Amino acid sequence: AEKAQLFLAARDAGKLEQVAQDMRARGAQNVLVVTGDLAVLEDQKRILEQLAGWSQPDVALVAWGTLPEQHDIENDPSAIARELQINGTGVITLLAGLAPVFEKARSGAIAVISSVAGDRGRRSNHIYGAAK
Repeated sequence: AEKAQLFLAARDAGKLEQVAQDMRARGAQNVLVVTGDLAVLEDQKRILEQLAGWSQPDVALVAWGTLPEQHDIENDPSAIARELQINGTGVITLLAGLAPVFEKARSGAIAVISSVAGDRGRRSNHIYGAAK
């Protein structure tokens, strides 16, 4: 309604376009969509470069992660490593790339949606909890 400008990045191009269309229908003036996997550092770099060339953000909202079934990953070291990258280090490296953008502008905010599992780990999903 306030003619917002939105920069949206996600893995799933179809879902991303649905969100973009919804935002346009609600009055967003400009919506740029970029697909990429935030667990892949090269994708993060490309997304951050596109953001830098687009506009100075006022707010960055990071809502990223997966919730695997513990029994599906606990005996697979590569699956464990991927979940730790997705839910832990991938978010941290993205935030490390976002922080200078806001510091340079000396304004704005970064918000991250995480999980109570990072504070109150449970045996039933301890790998996920460790990542968060």
